[in-house]
Amino acid sequence: MLCLPNYSENSFEVKIMKQIALHPQNKYFITVEFSKKGESLPLYLQDFLTDKSNQYKESQPFTRVYREGDWRLILTFIPRNKPIDRRFALTNTFVKLCQKQKK
Repeated sequence: MLCLPNYSENSFEVKIMKQIALHPQNKYFITVEFSKKGESLPLYLQDFLTDKSNQYKESQPFTRVYREGDWRLILTFIPRNKPIDRRFALTNTFVKLCQKQKK
């Protein structure tokens, strides 16, 4: 797993990323951006992932916001059956992360 600075193995962020990675759906690669963080783990994230992955066609990427308590997660669902569109490439996220580290 990607090891990011300031994220311990027991942090909520890492636990949420593991929940997403272990979700049984296999139609989408799912990225997550932590827009707002909470004080406890979200309880219904798995149900949300199941509902959204079954709700949309596999051919189109889409983004949905998950809110529970203080958490606000921006989830991008990218179909695994076709090449990743440049606008959904992780390059932009990685560049932003690197720019934040320089500050």
